[in-house]
Amino acid sequence: MGTFRQAFTSPLFVWQSFRITSSLTAMGVIARLSMWLTLGFRLIVSLLTIIWQGYGGRVLSMVLGIIFGVVGFWLVAGWLGIIGSAEGRRRVFGIEWGRMQFDCVLVGILAGHVGVLVSAFYYIPSWMLSFAWWMLALTILTFAMIATRPSRDLS
Repeated sequence: MGTFRQAFTSPLFVWQSFRITSSLTAMGVIARLSMWLTLGFRLIVSLLTIIWQGYGGRVLSMVLGIIFGVVGFWLVAGWLGIIGSAEGRRRVFGIEWGRMQFDCVLVGILAGHVGVLVSAFYYIPSWMLSFAWWMLALTILTFAMIATRPSRDLS
C-alpha cells in the first residue's frame, strides 16, 4: 500500500504499480491495462486541447494548458499508482474494499474516460465535457484516498 507522499516522491513506486506482470490474475492484468489506457486517453485529450488552443491563437490558454496538462498527468499517474498498488482489505463508509474492488474501479474509470472521449465527437457542450473530465479526476482522487486507508483483517 502506498501513501500520497510516496506516490509523488518516488517515481519507482508509480512505475512498479503500473507493471502488467505484477498481477497473476486476469482481472489484475485488465486493471493494469486500464491504468495505462486511462493515462493514454488523458494524454491524448490534453494534447488535443493544447493544439486546439494554439490553432485558435490563444497563446496564454495554450501555455496554461501545457502547465495544467503536465501537472494533471503527474497527479493522475500518482493516484492511479496508489489504487493499483492497494493491498489488503479496508472498510470505508461501511463498504469493504479489496483488490478485486479496486481492479473493478480502474476498469470503470477507463470506461468513463472512453465515454468522455467518444462524447467529444458528438454535439456535447464543451463545458459538459470539461465538467465530466474534472469529475473523473476527482473520482480517481477519491479512490486513491480510500486505497491509502490502512488495511486490516476483517474476519
